[in-house]
Amino acid sequence: MSLQSEMKLFGGSDAVALRQHFGKKIVELEDEKRTVQQERDRLLAEVENLAANNDGQTQKFQDIHTQKLKALEAQDVEHHNVVNDMMMARDYLSPALSCSSPFLVQFL
Repeated sequence: MSLQSEMKLFGGSDAVALRQHFGKKIVELEDEKRTVQQERDRLLAEVENLAANNDGQTQKFQDIHTQKLKALEAQDVEHHNVVNDMMMARDYLSPALSCSSPFLVQFL
């Protein structure tokens, strides 16, 4: 209902009735405003909570990924060391086995 139509409802002459009516309207609007603000605050808190949870999930996945990456890097270093050790052993044994069976040299 518009302001003008509400004033016409009271005839525009009774100031006390108008004050009471619009006083009630102000209280209703303030209550509605408070309710809307509370809902807004609740939604903001929910969004912040979701963002925090997503950051937590993201961080969790990053931590898992980092752990897997470190494990793979360690495995790669270990593999590299084993290959180097085998190559050194082959180089060391190669002259000694050169007079041995060609079959053994082939696998070193």
